[in-house]
Amino acid sequence: MNMRSKIYRKLRGCCSLFYGRSARLLSERISLSIQPLRHEIALCRVRRKADSGQRIRVVFLATYASVWKYDRIYKILEQNPRFEVSILTCPVVNVGRAKMLSEMKKADALFRGRGYSELLAYDEARDEYIDIARDLRPDLLFYTNPYKGLIDDRYYIDRFRSTLTCYVPYSFFATDDRKMYDSQFFNSAWRVFCETDYHEREIASVQRRRGRNVVSLGYPGCDAFANGSNVAIPGPWRPDASPRKHLIWAPHWLPLETFLRDAMFFLELAKDYESVLQIALKPHPLLCGALEKVPGWGVEAAQAYFESWRSSASTILVEGDYTDLFLTSDALVHNSGSFLSEYLVTRKPALFIGADNEYMVNGSKYSAGQIKWNAYGKDAIAKHYIAASQDQIRSFIERVVLSGDDYMKNQRNEFVDHVILRSGGGSSSERIVGYIKDELGIA
Repeated sequence: MNMRSKIYRKLRGCCSLFYGRSARLLSERISLSIQPLRHEIALCRVRRKADSGQRIRVVFLATYASVWKYDRIYKILEQNPRFEVSILTCPVVNVGRAKMLSEMKKADALFRGRGYSELLAYDEARDEYIDIARDLRPDLLFYTNPYKGLIDDRYYIDRFRSTLTCYVPYSFFATDDRKMYDSQFFNSAWRVFCETDYHEREIASVQRRRGRNVVSLGYPGCDAFANGSNVAIPGPWRPDASPRKHLIWAPHWLPLETFLRDAMFFLELAKDYESVLQIALKPHPLLCGALEKVPGWGVEAAQAYFESWRSSASTILVEGDYTDLFLTSDALVHNSGSFLSEYLVTRKPALFIGADNEYMVNGSKYSAGQIKWNAYGKDAIAKHYIAASQDQIRSFIERVVLSGDDYMKNQRNEFVDHVILRSGGGSSSERIVGYIKDELGIA
């Protein structure tokens, strides 16, 4: 083949790629432009159904048990005879078949244990998926995760353009997620129930629909912590002959350098204060896997480290649900974006480990790229005690946790009341269900 032919073939391939991509973008743009009309038609259809006295079918698409934050929404709807509510547990398909099945079974056990009306989306024996439109016929479809490729594509939002699709975040986002805010998912949903007015403004500033499908009604994941009780639920702590304070250390897996610096330090703290303090390790679910790949750690060392937290008389390890843990604790030390908000709602003191108010991750050798805090995250961090060094962590324990000098309490509670929980009464779950009932014309 001569050079001219090679150039021609390359140009033809580039043109084909360009026009193919252009066609897809144009198709998506047209689809998004008429999506509000599809939803108006769907809304009229569901309103007529409600007016005729028929029950409204609501389906939650669940994934990991660890990120299920919709108990109260589910229960409020379930208790209303106008709704028929169910959960469809969808396997996470991008983690390999073994883990996919394992996580699906964990979620199934959680929902069945709580007495929910639940189905598995995937039948392992038959290697078949449920057809949602045919078998469940939902009027409202709640998504609990917005990422394409996490669950099977047949359940992605673009397959349900004529259904009233809702999204409630699985986490209280404190990092910059503007790319996601203008994704096909966010533009295609009927309603996005975001966490705060901060988030609503940020979505509107970048989204092609300018936030017209976004409603700020609070974060349901905070509802369980809103009573601020220390003793309402028995906790996972070790029984004590004499009372000890309960401190949680919740390390994120990003940036990993922070955990590697403090891993042995917190075990030392547990030994130094064992007569007056219990420390619970609440690791991010991805932390152990990340450690197993670090030179000097590996699988055996990582597992041995976590086991040491289980076996000590002054430490515990909590890897599952953390509601009881939060409600029965006295303070938190962490660098987790989600816990920035959830723990503040308990109205107890929290220390954030980090020296950079702009970035959650910047220049880490264990993870690519940067993760920036969003406007909300910066303000939430400002309501925490801050530690850039181990001496400052120890000072927080001695002054705030053990001596009780919580001098940031007032400004922290004001932020909780006016930003996270909002004024006007009621939980965020109640507000979301109330909004849906108003939209559907249900008294």
